Amino acid sequence: MLAQRLRHKITIQKKTTSLNSYGENAGGEWELFKYAYAGIEPLTAKEMLAAGATVSANTVKITIRYLSGVDSTARILALNKIYDIKSVSSFAEKNRYMTLMCEQGASSGGS
Repeated sequence: MLAQRLRHKITIQKKTTSLNSYGENAGGEWELFKYAYAGIEPLTAKEMLAAGATVSANTVKITIRYLSGVDSTARILALNKIYDIKSVSSFAEKNRYMTLMCEQGASSGGS
């Protein structure tokens, strides 16, 4: 992976958890986890079908340098859009780069 391909600055957010006065989960706010540079590629229907995924026009593959703590509970802000992370994989499990399969999500939704 060439560094030039990681040209989009993205924001990775994680949702905080908070409890109300009864000890119940009261939801949470999205907070900054990390900034990163990423390569963002839309997936073709052929790629999605080969992966066994449902076809969605808003599915993208985001490639970043490896960051510990990034998982499917996080979301990505990039190109003025919000993406929910559906899966995370590491290239050859060497922890140098990560591929995040994402779908465009709701403004406050996500995993």
